[in-house]
Amino acid sequence: MAESQSPDCEYYQRQQRTKRQPKKRKQKTKVSLEEKSRIAEEVRVTQQSQLAKDIDLMNRKTCFEPVKEAAAKAAASTERHPQTKSLNKQRFTLYSPDCAKYGPNERLSTTDIEFYNPYALLEDLSAPVAAHISSGFIQFPICKLDYFPQPGYFCAGFRELKGIDTSPKPNTKADIQFIDDNHLMLKISRDLVWCREMDPFPYFRDEQEMPENAPQIYTYYGIRAEYAKEMAAIERANQQEEARAEKKQRKRERKKAKREERDRLVREKWERWEKFSQKHGPDASRLWDLVQRGKIQEWEL
Repeated sequence: MAESQSPDCEYYQRQQRTKRQPKKRKQKTKVSLEEKSRIAEEVRVTQQSQLAKDIDLMNRKTCFEPVKEAAAKAAASTERHPQTKSLNKQRFTLYSPDCAKYGPNERLSTTDIEFYNPYALLEDLSAPVAAHISSGFIQFPICKLDYFPQPGYFCAGFRELKGIDTSPKPNTKADIQFIDDNHLMLKISRDLVWCREMDPFPYFRDEQEMPENAPQIYTYYGIRAEYAKEMAAIERANQQEEARAEKKQRKRERKKAKREERDRLVREKWERWEKFSQKHGPDASRLWDLVQRGKIQEWEL
């Protein structure tokens, strides 16, 4: 009796031993806190660098390239183009390749120049206007320019605009070129670009120091903000129109493919009927009708 039960007992004991064996746990590699901090810092720097590259590429497409094209077009033209839009209450978004190369790199902020004259009509082209250049996350002013006459006619040269005493850095100046109603170029000193005395929220930006090899003069390319919105709306409309045209084209191609397939089937059926009629002679119509209705198979004939 015991001998007959021994195989079952051995099997049972083997199963129990297998169940009691603890599972081997994978040994985790211990990473020190300093190593984790270093890895997190590398990831943060990489992400910031990629974000800065993406934003710089977007700014080049929206500001730098259109202004360069407008400047080249204006330089090639021999005609004098009159001013048609007043500068009063107009804001231009500025972009500088020098900032992208030497800093400051403020990813969530922009640099703008806004013209104003609170005592003149918005459409008055003869009224002088003042301007202020602002930068940073909260758009703090870095330079205020005194009143100057509007260009009237656009020219290829720069004109010097003087700063006023209430500017964060008085006795400053800026050189500006009005290319047309929607584009301009601006040159200011690097001291103004790196001016942070009026920044109410300095903790929104990274702590950066002006590099020694930074150019003495920073060149900015500006595009009128409303014009940029108009161009973006036109581009979106063009993209939607292209998408609709592409959809219609795909629909036409599908219809054409169906029509060609239908014509092919009709042609093959006609060729098959011609061979069938030549083979069966006077009885071809009756036999063909039976084949089409499934009464007989063609191979049976």
